[in-house]
Amino acid sequence: DFQRVFYVTATDDSGDVMALFSLYAVNSVTLRGHIAVLPEFRTISKEIALEAARWFIDNSGEYSKIIAEIPEIFPNVMSFISRSGFNKEGVRAKSIMKGGILRDVHLYGITKDELSKRIL
Repeated sequence: DFQRVFYVTATDDSGDVMALFSLYAVNSVTLRGHIAVLPEFRTISKEIALEAARWFIDNSGEYSKIIAEIPEIFPNVMSFISRSGFNKEGVRAKSIMKGGILRDVHLYGITKDELSKRIL
């Protein structure tokens, strides 16, 4: 099966990559997203995430929702994504192995309409 994938980079004025935003089609309306901001640009992660949100709103066509799966060992990421408007939608208990320990993965999501209202 072919899976639709988007890769979007955020670059600074000189063209250097600051972040990579990847989106994987889960089904015909939902994309699973992941954003990786390079360490030297984490002080502006909010602005980078805002640009990624604008890209999704303007370019995602028929897709109307982004979901994210965050291991419990990243509470800072869960806090950031919550502040960005994502809703916690559930937990997959003991579904990932990190450091030899089974860990929970927290599920977050936001619709294109919710995101539009948040950033406009």
